[in-house]
Amino acid sequence: MKFRPALKSDELFIKLVYKDCKNEIGSFNLYNCWDDYLNQESPYKFYILENIGMIRFGFSKRINAFVVKDFGIVSEKQRCGFGELFFKNLPRPVYLTCNTNNEKGNSFYKKMGMKFIGTKLSKNKKKKMNIWVM
Repeated sequence: MKFRPALKSDELFIKLVYKDCKNEIGSFNLYNCWDDYLNQESPYKFYILENIGMIRFGFSKRINAFVVKDFGIVSEKQRCGFGELFFKNLPRPVYLTCNTNNEKGNSFYKKMGMKFIGTKLSKNKKKKMNIWVM
């Protein structure tokens, strides 16, 4: 298994992961994010583990950390240790937010050794988000 940057040919797989994990990933415009990534117009990059999952992250000067925007693993591969592979391959420090009501995500980040540092509102001010760092 290789952790690698996504290619244009990975588009259908990334859409499958997004569809499979939509409740956990939350709402974002996948098509705009993907197009910006392909056109190299985004600081956030998509990485995949073949047939397992995807993660989108990039470095933020404002936060001074690598920010994970989206992370998902296809349902049949969840709870098999693959999530840990993603997080072991991420550069440090890592910052991410997760909906407060996403029990599966929040328990995973805690298990990964991430530190809960507080909450904030989402960009649209409609959801409360937990802030995790590692």
